[in-house]
Amino acid sequence: MNTTTNEEQLAIERRRARFHADVAQTVRVIAERYRASGAVLTGDVARAILDEAFADVGLASRWPDDAIAALAQSMEIPEGSTELARNEDDHTNALLQSLFAVFHASERADA
Repeated sequence: MNTTTNEEQLAIERRRARFHADVAQTVRVIAERYRASGAVLTGDVARAILDEAFADVGLASRWPDDAIAALAQSMEIPEGSTELARNEDDHTNALLQSLFAVFHASERADA
């Protein structure tokens, strides 16, 4: 029987948290660049940002390909050039929420 101890389980959870934080930071940096260029958050823009993040060489050097691929495949991103509404129920993914936070930060700053 293959069981993990509490310490091993905690180490796994910490590594998973570091992975997700690293991906989120990469997504934020790329999203900020898109926002600064005047882009509007659409399904196509969200997909382009996430595709670029998942292909990031630095990210790929720090994490296994299968972890990045699994996260990329788990993302459901609407297609098209229609602006994404911030409060849509189907946008509960943490990375999509990060995109909304970056793109809507400019609205708060302009207000």
